[in-house]
Order: sequence, then C-alpha cells, then structure tokens
Amino acid sequence: MGEKNRDKITEVLINKQKNESIARLVGGVAHDFNNIISIISGNAQLCLMMLEEPNQELKEHILSILKVSERASKLIKQLLTTSKKHDTEFKILNINKVIKNLLNLLKETMGENIQMTTALDKDIRYIMANQTNLEQVILNLAVNAKDAMPDGGKILIKTENIEISEKEEHKVPVIHTDKIKPGKYVKINFEDTGVGIPRENLYKIFEPYFTTKPKEIGTGLGLAVVLGVVEKHNGYINVESEVGKGTKFTIYLPAISEMENIEHEKAEYAEYEKLKGNGEIILYVEDEDELRKTVFKMLSSSGYRVISCKSFKEALKQLKKHRDEIQLLFSDIILTDGHGLKLAKEASKQYPDLKILLTSGYSDNTVRLNSIRASGYDYIPKPYSMVELLEKIKEKIS
Repeated sequence: MGEKNRDKITEVLINKQKNESIARLVGGVAHDFNNIISIISGNAQLCLMMLEEPNQELKEHILSILKVSERASKLIKQLLTTSKKHDTEFKILNINKVIKNLLNLLKETMGENIQMTTALDKDIRYIMANQTNLEQVILNLAVNAKDAMPDGGKILIKTENIEISEKEEHKVPVIHTDKIKPGKYVKINFEDTGVGIPRENLYKIFEPYFTTKPKEIGTGLGLAVVLGVVEKHNGYINVESEVGKGTKFTIYLPAISEMENIEHEKAEYAEYEKLKGNGEIILYVEDEDELRKTVFKMLSSSGYRVISCKSFKEALKQLKKHRDEIQLLFSDIILTDGHGLKLAKEASKQYPDLKILLTSGYSDNTVRLNSIRASGYDYIPKPYSMVELLEKIKEKIS
C-alpha cells in the first residue's frame, strides 16, 4: 500500500473517531439537558393543574414556560439527529403565540440598534401547521432583515385575518402563481427599513444559494427555506421592496374553521380525562432526583399509585416485595448502578406478565433503541409531556 493511501486511510480513521467522540459528548450533554427540560416542563404542567381559581396572567406565564421547554426539546432533538429529515408533525396552532414565544430571542439576536414591534390581531384564526417550520420562517426573515440593516432600523411583524373571494383570487399578488385559492387565511407581514432589494433581484432571492451577501455572512438558503415551508403549508408568499426604504414579505397561510378550533380545545381536555389511571400501581425507576419527584407527582395526580426508586438494585427489591401488585415497570435506561434494558430483561424473566416501558434522554443510537424494540419493550424519549406519557402508559396497561 502506498504512503499516500496509508495517509488517507489514517486521516479517515482519525476523523471517524473524532466524529464518534463528538457524538458521544453531544449525546451525554443532550441527556442532561433532556432531564432538566423534563423537570421544568413537568413542574409547569403540575402548576397548571393546581390552579384553583382562574388566573389568566399566571396561566399565560406557565404556558410560556411550557412552550419554551417544548422549543428547547426540539432543539435538542435537532442536535442529536444524524439525518437531514425534519420534524413533520402538523398541529393546530395560533401564529401569534409562535411569534410571541420567539420575541425575546429575536430582540436579543437583533441587537439594540434594531427596534422590533408587533401588531398581532387578537382574534387571529388558528392554522394547521408545523411549529418548528414556522419558527424557521420567522427566524430566517429576521436574520435577513438584520443583514439588510447594518446601521440599525425597524422591524414590524403584523398578523391579521383575511378572506379571499373568487373575485379577488387574481388580484392578490403572490409569487409562483397568478392566483390565490379562495378561502380564509392568516396573513403575516414582515417589514423592515433596510437597504431594499433591486427590482432585478426581487424574485431571485427565493432561489437556493442566491445571495448578494459576502460568503461569511450568508449562504443564500434562508429565503429558499422560507418559500419551501410556506408551500409545504399550502400557503403563498409575496415580496415588495424599494431600494433605500425597505422590504415587506407577506405570507398567507390557510386558516382552519372556528368549529375545528372549539372541537380541538374540547378534545384536549377530554383526552386528559380519558388517560387518567384507576389506581394501577407503577414502579418508576429514575436516578435523577428532581425528575423522579416531578414524574411521581404527575402520575400520582393522574390516578396512578406510584412506587419510585433510583437504582437497579432497589428496583429489583421493590419488584420482589410488590410482585403481585405492580402492573407496569417504567424505567430510565441509563442508571447509576446498571442498565434499564438489563433490568427489563431480569424483570420479564421473573414476572412474565409485567408490562415494561423504558425511557432516556440519550440519542436512539446510544440507548440501542433497535435492541430495545427487538426485545419487545416499549420506549418513550425524554422529554415527554404529561399527555404523551399518560398515552403510553394507558396503551401498555389497558
């Protein structure tokens, strides 16, 4: 083998080992973050349940904590993922809430010389959308606006309800089509007072890799992503700009009917009631103290009797002590004195009828998810919401 080939192979192996080390490091950090997020969101959900009197201000603060926790969870999942696949979950959303949840982050990102204001329609309609994608749209437009205002300026984000009739379908300017489908929409305006876009570049800006910025500032992918997300949501987008005055992006996203929204809110409450336990006993094994306390309260307040412990050895003792009472073993996979999969196998061998649910904040590869599924055990990744956990438990013991 030649010297050059040997050097190439050595370089590939070094890079492979380096990537594996980074992946392990990221996995460990993500596990710790997922535990922290689980504690924060779990306690916020408990606070929401314990509100005895309607207190809208306090409720909004708690919901804000939950939303931020959910965002943090999604960021961790993006950090861990090894593919380029994006989250595909669509759910009923209020675009105003998505924007409000991003405001602090946007203001910090924009800096002191950019003034950011909003004009959000308080009666805005709901949309069926992917939250992560919508956040990408807002963030990409914000970054684009910031780059267009190196000396500072203003950004205005505005939302309103709009209805397009058949007579108007050709009159609403949007790119890539000569008409907009008639119906009810949520309209989002994103305006800046930046340098503006020359007329000849106005529609090129949505092309992948098109950019007038230096390489170190932009890749030219931001607005292509925005267009992709809007089209994925069956929406429309337009851009207006004047050199030296600024740019305005207008997005139209299809709204869902009021009846669908009312039914959605009713279904959420009914779903939680339906998922409550009826005194079934769960053995819960988790070595993170604060998380163990939080999930214990979540399950106890949802109609389950919970025996909690923090170690492999203690779990085996509790199983032996309550062998005829425990209906579900719910265990973290990485324990300080053993492995949750080994605990599950030991428990299954001694108590064949015992239902088992495993969890972890590590990546799927780290916890050997394929081995877990091949062994016939169910799995829920951290962090999980109360409803997600209750759904899994109900599925296992019903």
